[in-house]
Amino acid sequence: PSNSETLRSVIGLSLVMPLIDVDASLARRSASSEHRRERPAPLHLAPLRTDAAHVDIPPTPRTPMSATSTRRSASTMQQHRTVAGQLASYALSKILGDAEQEDEMVDVVPFIQTVLDQPGAVVDEEIFRRLVDITAKVDVTFKDISFSVDVKDKDGKVSSKTILEPVSGHFPAGSMVALMGPSGSSKSTLLDCLALRKTAPYEGDVLFNGRPADKFLPRLASYVPQGDYGSGLDTVDEALSFVQDLSGRIHFPSIGAEEEYVALEENHRAFLTHMLGLDGIRYSRVGDELRRGISGGQRRRVSLAKGLLRLVGGVAFLDEPTSGLSSTDSELVMQGLRNTARTLGTTCIVVIHQPKEAIFDMFDHLILLTEGRCAYNGPVKQIRPYLDSIGAPVPININPADHILDLVTSTVPGNKADYMVENYATLKAAGVTATVNAVKPGKPLRELAETIFKGPDNKPVRTKSSFWVQYKVLQARFFRHTRRDMDQVATTVFNNILLGTIVGLLYLNVGGDEGRERELTVLPLCYNLVLQSAFLAFATIPNLVANRVIYLNEREQGLYKSPAYIFAYMVTSLVSGLIGILLLVTIAFFLADLDASDYGIVFTSVFLTYLAVEAILAVAGVTASSLPQANAMAGAIIGVLALFNGFTANTETSPPGISWICFVSPFYYGVQAIAVQLFPESSTDTYGLNRDWGIWGSFVVLIGMTLVFRVIQAVSMTRLKLGA
Repeated sequence: PSNSETLRSVIGLSLVMPLIDVDASLARRSASSEHRRERPAPLHLAPLRTDAAHVDIPPTPRTPMSATSTRRSASTMQQHRTVAGQLASYALSKILGDAEQEDEMVDVVPFIQTVLDQPGAVVDEEIFRRLVDITAKVDVTFKDISFSVDVKDKDGKVSSKTILEPVSGHFPAGSMVALMGPSGSSKSTLLDCLALRKTAPYEGDVLFNGRPADKFLPRLASYVPQGDYGSGLDTVDEALSFVQDLSGRIHFPSIGAEEEYVALEENHRAFLTHMLGLDGIRYSRVGDELRRGISGGQRRRVSLAKGLLRLVGGVAFLDEPTSGLSSTDSELVMQGLRNTARTLGTTCIVVIHQPKEAIFDMFDHLILLTEGRCAYNGPVKQIRPYLDSIGAPVPININPADHILDLVTSTVPGNKADYMVENYATLKAAGVTATVNAVKPGKPLRELAETIFKGPDNKPVRTKSSFWVQYKVLQARFFRHTRRDMDQVATTVFNNILLGTIVGLLYLNVGGDEGRERELTVLPLCYNLVLQSAFLAFATIPNLVANRVIYLNEREQGLYKSPAYIFAYMVTSLVSGLIGILLLVTIAFFLADLDASDYGIVFTSVFLTYLAVEAILAVAGVTASSLPQANAMAGAIIGVLALFNGFTANTETSPPGISWICFVSPFYYGVQAIAVQLFPESSTDTYGLNRDWGIWGSFVVLIGMTLVFRVIQAVSMTRLKLGA
């Protein structure tokens, strides 16, 4: 051929090749399922002659290789391709046996090769085989799961409304399971029941490896909610590191040095971010409604990464993981899930609304629901022949997922929802029940967990992580957030400088006053300093309420316990309060020209009052259902307590029936401690302040109040539930 003809062939080939690749990929997926519609065979082209004698095309300039790329020679890459094939075969034989290996190899081999080809990769052949050997293979079996609620009609009569009718099933380890149905079909309800996250009572049994769940389930299961949670102040990598640091270490006998474990964890995070398309934003802030950050779809993928990061096998419950993602990103995410299921045996149970065909074909098992009733429960590859057999075949060139949703959506004209439910009950339900009844007990969850996660000296780990580890990780995050939230820090500093200056100017140079005049100037100064501490404490309520959703999600994931969170939060508020009170008291104290020897007592009194008030407000913030309610509760409580402060109202001036409020008011003890230090007995007696308790007695009471309300806060937070 002439040079021009050959050039046209080369250009034509470059345009056709992407179509060939896509068609070949679709053909591979089609071949693995029965009764699929015919597709055109992939186009095969004869090889072109592209030597210099026939094609007069200048050679393409070679792009210089990066420093990282130069470390990998062609022989290394070829070796990785060979090893990846061996590892894929090894993993699939462990998860699926030999029957379906050939169909799965097409996608799994590139997946494993990506792991091995990461720059600075620590996951080598030995570690990958170890992961496959110790992975927690968990079957999920459920029998007659149903859920109903009591509702009242317009006459106030209570009746039971069925949300989910009894449904049973069995998912082998490594399965990709789709829970599908139109909106309101109880997909998420079923998922919550299977994940044991449904706090309202429901009927039925859920078994893991044929056994009831125990305390080790949180180590082997992960739940990715439909909504995104997490702080907008973290970067993507920090959000993943937080989960990783609290999830326990995988036990590798060949890895002992700390730096090797750190490198392995870093490599694991890098791989997940690569798999989910987060490479370019790994060190970007997540952001939220108030702070600019990554996009909503990217936040969705970060939540998914946090869920997968905790698992070596086990079970992943995912509530609409593709919501907010583009069609292409959705397919990439689901392909990553499928590869994880195939290589590490993770059982993925996914609520998904209306997937495109390529995604639908990635699933092994389908449960189709309509208005809480089961319309299909079986293998995805059997859905087409099943629909053919009942007279509802999938039309040519129609996505089967779209077709079955049209069949079971009651609002679609010509739907067959009732017909599908009746046919399932007649043709399929008995077989599902027989499969469920035939399940035998497998390995206990405890044995699986202790095989994967080990503590020092290879001793079994019985808890997710120690209190000290939880506290350190949480405290580091609290301090990091405080440091990065510069608007809040600047506001706190400015407010306290301003308040300290105004209070100091109001009582400028009153330190030299004597007698009755001193009572009328210095004591109001002390009262105002104590009262201002309450306003500083009020600033903590919005953050406490806003972080509650994050806390509940992370606690439900089993990352930490309430005491560690409370303690880290308390230390953070103590440090920030210390800075604020220091500015407030120091400025006002010296503008008022009080004796420097009294500074320590005045500062300590105001600071301990702040801690007690902040603990009371924390209880209000935890128990309230919203920020407006928390502010209303806090305002009412502190408003009453601030009245009985020992200066404007005390045991001498208050009516006998309510004077006892002085003894539960932190303001009373703060003013009392300062007054005992600054005034003679005659003055304190006038205001009903108790000198017998002394300064240290007041301090002990304030510390006791702080501890009591922190305990109440911890108990309240432990009882909080994410949702019914």
